[in-house]
Amino acid sequence: MIIGNKETFAIEYSIVQGNEYAFIELCYWANNQMIGELEQRNLLSAVVPLVDHILVYQGKRAFNTNPLKSTSDKDILEYLIENTWDNEDKHSKLYQTLNILDIHSNESETFSGFFIFFIEEETYDRLLCKDVVYNQIIDCKLPKNVFYACFETFKQVIHQTI
Repeated sequence: MIIGNKETFAIEYSIVQGNEYAFIELCYWANNQMIGELEQRNLLSAVVPLVDHILVYQGKRAFNTNPLKSTSDKDILEYLIENTWDNEDKHSKLYQTLNILDIHSNESETFSGFFIFFIEEETYDRLLCKDVVYNQIIDCKLPKNVFYACFETFKQVIHQTI
């Protein structure tokens, strides 16, 4: 199943009912490029907190790129990775501010090897992703709230399944 549009942003998933547990295969699409490994199976119950984490910070993911003196996708991603994943001071104000931009980078087998950040700009939203395996960067500018609308629908689907 697909929620959204692969040309802008979409969540592709397949829910598989096991004997005792439900599993999900999941990936995202942005600008017709897949983010994640759809073939990887995860416990459905493990995905619920990830979706909740995305939705709870709606409206709080603004990021000012002015201090970087660059708006290139590569420079922004390097800055975000350095100050979240490579930052040893998890209590610093900078880490706390930037960490909410991280939407489950390297989370589960599905997104292993992907750094994924979401930034709310004034007139659009921006999904930035680095695929470390293929050394590829995806910078997708989305119409406001398309991203969150997909996740709201996805959350409803999950809760109907559980």
